[in-house]
Amino acid sequence: MEYVCIGNPFKRGPDEHLIADAPTTGQKVEPKIFFANERTFLQYLHCGVVLTSLASAILSFTDHESFAHFYALMMLVIAFGFIVYALHTFRWRAEMIRLRVPARWDDPFGPIVLCYAMVFVLTINFVVKIYEVVKEIEAI
Repeated sequence: MEYVCIGNPFKRGPDEHLIADAPTTGQKVEPKIFFANERTFLQYLHCGVVLTSLASAILSFTDHESFAHFYALMMLVIAFGFIVYALHTFRWRAEMIRLRVPARWDDPFGPIVLCYAMVFVLTINFVVKIYEVVKEIEAI
């Protein structure tokens, strides 16, 4: 039996399998592992919902020509990314736990990408606000 996970972040190519044969003894899975997976899923969903709420509030209180409108749309894309990543990671880990695959069950790349995206958007917002303040000072 070969195990192939489509969303495995450690897979190098389409022909590489996570394990060559099914293990003769399954890895022991305690019930708390299922709850830890669900808890992580809920935490990522919480982050996505908070970002969506902030972006929706910014969208509702700004006009369409301002930079804040563009900023809120970028935040919505990142919030959607958090939600999609949460679902993908939850399903991937649940499958790994169900099959008791003796491999890594964490994803070191996804959180880094999401955080860099959020820092990028916040940095752009900061730079634009500084630029607007400098323009106002020069106008005086």
